[in-house]
Amino acid sequence: MTEARSLMTKNIIKIKPEMPIQIAYEEMKKHGIRHLPVTDQTGKLVGILSDRDVQKAVNVKMINEIEQEMTFNPHDTVENFMSWPVQTIDEKTSIEDLTKMMIELKISAFVVNGSNQYIKGIITTEDLLKYLLELLNTSEATRAMTISKLHWGHI
Repeated sequence: MTEARSLMTKNIIKIKPEMPIQIAYEEMKKHGIRHLPVTDQTGKLVGILSDRDVQKAVNVKMINEIEQEMTFNPHDTVENFMSWPVQTIDEKTSIEDLTKMMIELKISAFVVNGSNQYIKGIITTEDLLKYLLELLNTSEATRAMTISKLHWGHI
C-alpha cells in the first residue's frame, strides 16, 4: 500500500503570516507551485496560502484587449488571505484514503504533519496525478510486454 510519505514533497517553501501577499505570489511564480504553508516564528503551522487565496488579493486592470496588469495592495499580508485551519494528514495515510478525502473536502493539498504541528511535507493533486500517470504507464508497459510474449509464443 502506497503511503503519503512516498509521494509528498519534503523540501517545501514556507512563508510567514506577516509577509506581503505580493512577495508570496512572486514565490509561487518563481518556484512553479500553488500552495505555501504558513508558519510562525517557531516553525509551527498556522495556515496555508493557495493560488486561489492569492486571486482574492489581486487587483486586475485591463491595459487593452490582451494585456492586463496585476497589482496588490502593499498593506495586504499573507495573514489576511491564508486559509485556516489547514487540512493535515499523517505521513502513513494511504494514497487511496487521502485521495478520497481530497474529493470529499474539495481541497487540492494536504500538509503532512510531523509532531506538534510541525511540517514534514506537502502532497497536492499534482502529486497524485503524477502518481496516476506513472501507474498508467507501468500498466501499459506490462500489457505491451504480455502481448509481445503471447505473440512470440504463438509463432
